[in-house]
Amino acid sequence: MKRTKIKICGITSEKDALKLAQMPVDALGFIVSTKDIPNKIKPSLATKIVVKLPPLVTSVLAISLQHNTVEEVLSFCQKIRPNTLQIQFGGTVNEIKTIRNKLPWLKIIKATNVFGEEAIREIKPFFEIVDMFLIDNKGKPKENQLSFAEYLKISREIVKISPKPVMLAGGLNTDNVEKAIKIVRPYAVDLISGVETIPGEKDFKKVKEFIKIVWEADKKIYG
Repeated sequence: MKRTKIKICGITSEKDALKLAQMPVDALGFIVSTKDIPNKIKPSLATKIVVKLPPLVTSVLAISLQHNTVEEVLSFCQKIRPNTLQIQFGGTVNEIKTIRNKLPWLKIIKATNVFGEEAIREIKPFFEIVDMFLIDNKGKPKENQLSFAEYLKISREIVKISPKPVMLAGGLNTDNVEKAIKIVRPYAVDLISGVETIPGEKDFKKVKEFIKIVWEADKKIYG
């Protein structure tokens, strides 16, 4: 049976990371930036945590190329040594090629925000240079955002055309993830606030409930 992978992002403490690593979670995400942003972790702490993660838990460094230069991204990756780099905002084809050439061992996820049908066109130039896409719906005022149903519909079209796996993010929680998986059929789901008590602090009861719902959804959809 196909299983939807689960990534928990926005890890800010070693305690949370190591506890999550003992749960059936596939990947942990660490947000590093030169800017002051929510769920940010110091590179030194991220480095310490990544070394301690079990071999089958993927470490993902989430960073923006709008807020950081290619050189800064390369420096963070060389220090922290994650399995995967997630480019959260920005990132041209040439910038990603530069990172790929400098760090050929690194898997790369390209995030894109879905504000309309144009998102389908926007990911096409990256088909051959990244390993996965992450689709989100953040970054615009709420009154200009798509409805959740519209967002899922376009996300499904992206999954259909993408030659690479697609990870779905964007306000996922225990109330809506089953519907999201049923409609979009993503390779993986990614969440931060949906399993937090306060920003940066994970709620393990919510994590367990989320995992259970994802597994049950997979059974219903994939048999």
